[in-house]
Amino acid sequence: MQKQYSPVYIVLLILAALLQSTVLLPFQIQNTRPDFVLLLLIFFAHQLGSFQGMTMGFAAGLVMDLIGLSPLGFHSFIYTAAGYFFGATRGKVYVDALTLPVLLALLASAIKFILSFILTAVFEPVRLGALFTVSTLIEFGMNALISPFLYAVLRLLKLTREHDSRML
Repeated sequence: MQKQYSPVYIVLLILAALLQSTVLLPFQIQNTRPDFVLLLLIFFAHQLGSFQGMTMGFAAGLVMDLIGLSPLGFHSFIYTAAGYFFGATRGKVYVDALTLPVLLALLASAIKFILSFILTAVFEPVRLGALFTVSTLIEFGMNALISPFLYAVLRLLKLTREHDSRML
């Protein structure tokens, strides 16, 4: 039986996309900020499964594409793929409080980087050099550092289902 996602999840993802693209712009380190949308998406997709992860990833990516400067479909593709991948971990991986959120954040950042590289190589090869910067490493570090705190907040708000996260 497939679980339906709570509208709260999609609202939080869209709110994170809006905040990340507007209010949080001044809070950057070397023109880089953590990808809260990606971090929320991987935790929600892990809770709900691949199909809902893809759906939420596409919706959040579309919002990011519409309010950002990236080409239409760029974030949608990346977040859809991440939603599917991390949704596939549902029921297979137990998310503890510290280790796995960091590992998931690093893996999600790597997937985002690889897919960004592929899309840029295909559609805008002259901009490939912009991907290989210190900012990329800073984003990896920020995502890894913030992920346990974000997961703790989600647990406090009862937006994680511990019994759904455990391995069967």
